Amino acid sequence: MKNKIKIWKRTIEISIFDKAGILLGITKIDRADYEKIRKHNWYWGKRSGGERGYVRSGINHIGLHQLLMGKKKGLEIDHINGDKLDNRRQNLRHITHSENIINSKIQSNNKSGYKGVYWSNYANKWIANIKKDGIQRCLGWFINKGDAVKARKKAEKLYFRSL
Repeated sequence: MKNKIKIWKRTIEISIFDKAGILLGITKIDRADYEKIRKHNWYWGKRSGGERGYVRSGINHIGLHQLLMGKKKGLEIDHINGDKLDNRRQNLRHITHSENIINSKIQSNNKSGYKGVYWSNYANKWIANIKKDGIQRCLGWFINKGDAVKARKKAEKLYFRSL
């Protein structure tokens, strides 16, 4: 189904529907980007697990965020607030893959509630680790979960200062 577009003072809202005409979501962009998007029909893709992915063009399947920001070699486009429907430029930035992982959501199987912190039944301790540039680094084994979280946060500041 064709998108519906609402133009506001500073932003544009693009309503995305499924084939049956049911509203799936509304993506936002800056009004200044209207000319870039106006000829496209947008859909909200699904990932392998059924979770909704990025807003994509029906013409060439390019991501809306990629069309707006352009590609830069070796960098990815991050949705700062984690909302893939928020494609306003203030919410988009070019960052490395390692930095993008830091800004990703916690995995559903995470029991600690913190990225890079997990319980080891083998050691009977909390383990903190971090991955940068494809290299996994163990930050330590801790009796107290809070100490493991502190180690992880300290490492994030050290390895990913820009975030």
